[in-house]
Amino acid sequence: MYVSTSPIYRRGDSDNISSEGVLNSFLTSAENTSVMSSRENTLSYAKSLACLPTLDVVSRRLYEVLDEKKITFSRLLEIVQYDPALSSRIISVANSAWHSRGVPVVSLRRAMTVLGLDEVKSVLLCSLFYDGVLKKLGLRKHEFLALWRHSLIAAFAANALCGEEQKEAEKAFTAGLFHDIGKVPLQLLYHYDLENGKPGWDEVCADERQKFETDHQEIGFYMATEWKLPEEYRQVIRLHHEETDGMRLAELVKKANILMTCETEDAVLLEIRKTAQEKAADIMNTFSAKKN
Repeated sequence: MYVSTSPIYRRGDSDNISSEGVLNSFLTSAENTSVMSSRENTLSYAKSLACLPTLDVVSRRLYEVLDEKKITFSRLLEIVQYDPALSSRIISVANSAWHSRGVPVVSLRRAMTVLGLDEVKSVLLCSLFYDGVLKKLGLRKHEFLALWRHSLIAAFAANALCGEEQKEAEKAFTAGLFHDIGKVPLQLLYHYDLENGKPGWDEVCADERQKFETDHQEIGFYMATEWKLPEEYRQVIRLHHEETDGMRLAELVKKANILMTCETEDAVLLEIRKTAQEKAADIMNTFSAKKN
């Protein structure tokens, strides 16, 4: 895999640098260097994006807590109660059409009780991905919404496909959120429109390789390595359109992707798809709601 020897941005250069600034720096730098292949250009830019500072103190603490083997209700409450944005989202989700029981929920503790520990963790992971990654990368609105929706549906579907295996379900949800992160550099650099006449699920990577000499799996794996995501998640990103070599987590996310568009009469799979779509819509509506 190509590794840039002259990174455009280094951690610590500026806490306020934006993805647009990185793109402009990258394009200026590219004009002043020898010609690189599309693959080298794309991976170099992916590295510069991956070096953007994205997580605040609360987010870092949440990542640490969510990675603990035994997560308690009180431990999550202890952290979330000091973050107004996270608190308001959890309360909003508890009052949404999907979860509402007819009685308004106004306190964080009550909202977390209504949702349950697993659902609270899902909302927090969505928040981290939404605020800490997607919103920082500078996608155009329609690209942002398309990737956000696709990632949510994949996450909820992969989670449901695990059945009763709860620990695996948590990993599947996180992997589903991050699996297509490699599409971002293709959209920012080349305005690669994935919604307009896009190839089928089994053809998209071949189409990308023909156009850019790489695909979103390789790019995403490269970014995930820079972010130091766990190896299991990196392999999901690298293999979700390929043979998964018996890797259970990668196979789950691959099946979740296929389920989104495949024709099936299986009642269980149809219900999983319908529920994933409804939960994704619920989260998107909650996160996009204007605050007073």
